[in-house]
Amino acid sequence: MTDVRVREPLDRAGALDKAVDTWVRTGESARLARWLDRELDGDGAPIRLSIPEWTDCLGKLAEARRQRPGWPRALDQRVIALVRSLLRFSRADGSATTLFESKDHASRARANLLAFAQAYPRTGEARVIGWWLSTPDPPHVAPPLPAWSSQRHVLAVLRAGWQKNDDLLILDQRNGEPSTCFELIGSGVSWMGPDWRLGGSTDSTAKARPGCWISNSVVDLAEWSYRDNGLRLTRSTVLLRGLRLAILGEQVDAKEQAHAPVATRFALPPGVKAEPIAESRGLLLRSSGSRSTAQVLPVALPALPYETDKGHFRVHDDALELSVNPRGRRCWLPIMVSWDAQRHRKRLSWRVLTVSEDSRVCAPDVALAVRISWGRDDTLVLYRSLGPPASRAFLGHQTKARFLVGKFSYEGAVEPLLSVD
Repeated sequence: MTDVRVREPLDRAGALDKAVDTWVRTGESARLARWLDRELDGDGAPIRLSIPEWTDCLGKLAEARRQRPGWPRALDQRVIALVRSLLRFSRADGSATTLFESKDHASRARANLLAFAQAYPRTGEARVIGWWLSTPDPPHVAPPLPAWSSQRHVLAVLRAGWQKNDDLLILDQRNGEPSTCFELIGSGVSWMGPDWRLGGSTDSTAKARPGCWISNSVVDLAEWSYRDNGLRLTRSTVLLRGLRLAILGEQVDAKEQAHAPVATRFALPPGVKAEPIAESRGLLLRSSGSRSTAQVLPVALPALPYETDKGHFRVHDDALELSVNPRGRRCWLPIMVSWDAQRHRKRLSWRVLTVSEDSRVCAPDVALAVRISWGRDDTLVLYRSLGPPASRAFLGHQTKARFLVGKFSYEGAVEPLLSVD
């Protein structure tokens, strides 16, 4: 009989503890170097550790550096890169995103960041920490870029800046996990997270693969795909800079005509409650720690809350659940999130548009376009090609894009903010 040995999962935190202990006792740094090389990618982001674990790893490295003189300079750049990743995936109070109601962890995170800023005062990372923790501004150095995406793993942060009231969207779907760990923060308030899951998904899936990544002065986009239960799933997230708007969507591709509803669920953080928006199918989010509100709009469904066989949008088990009845092999489940108080005072409406190709109306599983309006002067259009991209038209606008987000002027012109071929 062949002796089959099952390899035990690597205790990454324990391995770091042993490497630190070796350094403190003997001054041997090779074990620390191997741990950093194994656990961090080329940009300094941890490959496998969950986002909340990054803070404790930094604390152990900072303590090791403090306890024994002669810390190798070769390790400094790796530690700085780890801090850069930690900052990108942290809230402006220093706490790690995707982790809620952990005051002890948040306190440790701030202490670890402060220790780093004191140890490396002339770095751009120390400058960001100074802004967050209100410490004296270090010598002028440029802060690192806030938005970032891994090329190998589904791990990304959509954010425009480092200020306390900035907007950010965190995404993490590594290691074959069946759901996306995420958090949407608008104007400093955590509105959604930490779990985004397809209804009926299995416990394990094929590893998610990153797709399109765009980051510029107007918009951030991250897109990735994976397979689950015979379906090909493509998730897209968009953060519109300066507009206080985000879009989260999931495209579902089946091998044959789907006959059962498809649902996707977005968890809500503790303290965030959802209530109906008057005369609308959308929901209004309220946070116990803020007077701000956020609108969540299921724009692929009818705007008015009448009974329909097209699907539903509701609160279920502390999560927002969007369900649609597919009309073909493909369907798209998008939501639009707005946290602009002035916009919310205006009349809200949206409607699905007619999309045509060669003067023929496209089927719902080929392309979808929506117009969303707040009053008469704030209108957006959202378009996605579910099938292969082709030259199509909606509202008189011709496009070959696969995914498009734009402003719609009062004169009837579409001004693209995002266009993905």
